[in-house]
Amino acid sequence: MKQKQPIIHIKLPRSIDKPVRFLHPHFLSYTIDISLILGGHWWGSSKKMHQGVASDRVQALDLLNPRLIDFTRQLGPAMIRIGGTEADRLFYKPGEKLIQKLYSPLLSDNIQRKQSHEYQLTKELWQTIHQFLDETGMELLFTISAGLADRDTDGKWIETNAQKLLAYTAKKGYKVAAWEFGNEINGFPFIYGWKHRVKPAQYIRDFARFGHLVKGLTPDSLIVGPASAVWPVIGEPYPITRALCKSPSVVFLDALSWHYYPQQSSRGRVATKRAKSYGLLNPRELNQILRWNTRMLNHIQRANTIRPLLQSTQNWVTETGHALYGGEPGLSDTFASALWWLDELGLLARHGVDRVFRQSLIGSNYGLLDETTLQLRPDYYASFLWERLMGNAVFVPRIISSTSSKLRLYVHRDEDMRTSLLLINIDRTHAARLEIDLTGYVPLHGVDQYLLQGQGGLLSPTVLLNGISLEEDFILRWGKKKTRKQYNIEQLSPSTEQATYQVPPLSVLFLVFQ
Repeated sequence: MKQKQPIIHIKLPRSIDKPVRFLHPHFLSYTIDISLILGGHWWGSSKKMHQGVASDRVQALDLLNPRLIDFTRQLGPAMIRIGGTEADRLFYKPGEKLIQKLYSPLLSDNIQRKQSHEYQLTKELWQTIHQFLDETGMELLFTISAGLADRDTDGKWIETNAQKLLAYTAKKGYKVAAWEFGNEINGFPFIYGWKHRVKPAQYIRDFARFGHLVKGLTPDSLIVGPASAVWPVIGEPYPITRALCKSPSVVFLDALSWHYYPQQSSRGRVATKRAKSYGLLNPRELNQILRWNTRMLNHIQRANTIRPLLQSTQNWVTETGHALYGGEPGLSDTFASALWWLDELGLLARHGVDRVFRQSLIGSNYGLLDETTLQLRPDYYASFLWERLMGNAVFVPRIISSTSSKLRLYVHRDEDMRTSLLLINIDRTHAARLEIDLTGYVPLHGVDQYLLQGQGGLLSPTVLLNGISLEEDFILRWGKKKTRKQYNIEQLSPSTEQATYQVPPLSVLFLVFQ
């Protein structure tokens, strides 16, 4: 028996309808791993690992590459997070002389540390980072080392390394929008061994000292932490977040940060859910992140009972990508990832997340840009269209009826009262039909349609837009009449009070009602 076509029947939000929330312009933000910037142990072809990172080292990223700057700028406005595992192994050269002049000789010079620093951040590189930010128009979230090299043998954080960088940053007038204290501290027992764990009580004490340091040296910067890893199935191993949000130190916590990858690539030895071609393309898997987000929102609610009035803690996902350990080759760098990625953005926009930092802007298989060729991957185009089409006012869809759980729907509106619909059909074989009741909306100025599909299938590295292979000219000449004509972006005007649209299997459809 032939299966009936799935149908979803909706109404557009009215002008009098109130959105469930408004997004910050930097809701969608991005990361560049410090490992890639330094030429450290970044994810390549090897599957060997040591202490949470790849065994191989890579060539350092040229942040001032004109192509990188151009295509980063196109994704703004946004923040760039510079962090990652090796952020906790970094010695800061800037500020050594300054700190000695201001605070007398460093008292920590003779303190025995648990480990030596593996890398150095030089004045020249810090200047280059800020030049990159200036040229791209991005703001900075920087992860400060809270690793073993900045801890004494009792596990207490030694603040002088951070103190140097913050003092130097303030003196030079560099802008850092937010400082994050450590990277996945809850993962230390599994990366370095149980005896090197940082107990929640210790992190809480350290966080208070970090908060005082930031407030004293760069008071306009936000303070973020603990950047806990949250895994599918098991959640937050060796949890720190709950204890931090119940403690007095939370008065410094401007944003609670956490990391989530819905699956793990074949590079890593440890996995709770291995990456597979269709592994994420069902409603249950896509919705898994909401389970952990709800827990974070509960922690934040507790924190806000301690925080000063009108200073609520925000909810930041400071790392998320298609698969942990650099992404899965031949999967995370294909159109399959774009279906997951746009759905996660839609979910988190609706459910109380304030910032989402995509790991990674560039690098390995989950990068939006290929680190060798700087070619644009499917998730770059997906991110660009989200930025350009999905307004900051978020609505709950007004669904009249639905016969499909595999057609995902998100509704936003911008300041010009344009309503945007994002539809994602995760059904592998069946097209879905969208029926929109336009009573009270006709005549409209027009409707723009952007249909995204993989050229040749789900695992294609090439995206079709309205049947045309997407090229970078679409980004560079965005909005031009020639570009709209080239990609068949026609502004159609429904002539009746009901409009119908087909959403093919494994595709994405943006509709923008003017």
